[in-house]
Amino acid sequence: MMRGRLDCGVQLKRARSSLVERLSDKKEVVGSIPTAPTADLLLHIRTGKSLMIKEKINKPNIRDTKPGYSEGYYDIFEHLEDYAAKIFAAADIHPQETKVMEGETGVILNVFDGQQRAIVKINPFHGDLLTSDYFYNKLEGSGVPVPSVLFFDDSRQVIPYDFQVLEYLEGVDIRSIPAKLHRQAGTLVGEALQKIHSINVEGFGWPLSGGGWGATSWLDALRKNYFDSSLAKKHEVFSTEEIRQIERITFFNEKLNSIAPHLIHSDVGHGNSLYRLEDNQLFLVGFIDPGGIIGGDPMFDVPLSVDAEDDFEKGIGEVYTGRRSLSPEEEYRLNHLNLARRFWSTCWHYATGRDHKPVKDKTVVLLKNLTTR
Repeated sequence: MMRGRLDCGVQLKRARSSLVERLSDKKEVVGSIPTAPTADLLLHIRTGKSLMIKEKINKPNIRDTKPGYSEGYYDIFEHLEDYAAKIFAAADIHPQETKVMEGETGVILNVFDGQQRAIVKINPFHGDLLTSDYFYNKLEGSGVPVPSVLFFDDSRQVIPYDFQVLEYLEGVDIRSIPAKLHRQAGTLVGEALQKIHSINVEGFGWPLSGGGWGATSWLDALRKNYFDSSLAKKHEVFSTEEIRQIERITFFNEKLNSIAPHLIHSDVGHGNSLYRLEDNQLFLVGFIDPGGIIGGDPMFDVPLSVDAEDDFEKGIGEVYTGRRSLSPEEEYRLNHLNLARRFWSTCWHYATGRDHKPVKDKTVVLLKNLTTR
């Protein structure tokens, strides 16, 4: 579906609404920037009276610089000038400058029209942006700061991919705030997660455009979302016995199915929360970029604070484990879901050319702890 557009032709012209008008009605303009812009990836589009002039993007070969990503991811980068121009025309955006951000699953454009900023996201995975659209809309009025969705299209009639226009959130991620505040940042995220997890949803996994949800159970959602190209590399990273044990007590462990679906984020990390530092006070101003699963077990979002990698994770975990005692069932799910996340994360780091050894070591240690009890 496309928000603001029913189909092509006359309806497209009638239903198209001006991004500039919508932004000017907002007292505070928000959006999301998960990563810093890459200097070589700059797209400048200048609009004349009737002609949009595009300057070629000067970028490295994305296949060489970011190995292990999807073919759609590479295609978006390689045809970005054409795709951006079509999106801007469909959403009635008239940018003076557009910076290209490197997202992990798709491409993100930071658009400035001379007065306001907005974020344009292009995603090669059909349904991912519908998932975030649902997540953001579900949290309106909840007290969790999320960007509003200004424009959304998953019809694939404008370009062959889903795209979304978000309000721009003025803030920085944790990598731009003092280290002494990282634990506080984690606490703020943990408190936001508690609000998120208090919301029930209609099903497991992710919402479907035609109605319903993408998985029949929590384990079904985990298996469908994580048995992807990253886990195809698992035999190059783990032994056959380690894989057998991990998958038996995670993805195929029926004890993890005993939970009703709640709203979850499923990709809590350093780049997915935005902050403002004011008079030595830290404020959470944006919780962004949910993962592929938003209906499931809240314990999936919670890191193990006892061996958390940094103060940020410790802050999140302590909101759950330090302020109240987990039930035996919650502790069981927390430990085993952390093993599933670490297993997948290890394979993803390996498949994308990153240093996978630190997270692998933690995975193996946790596996031993869970299988020797």
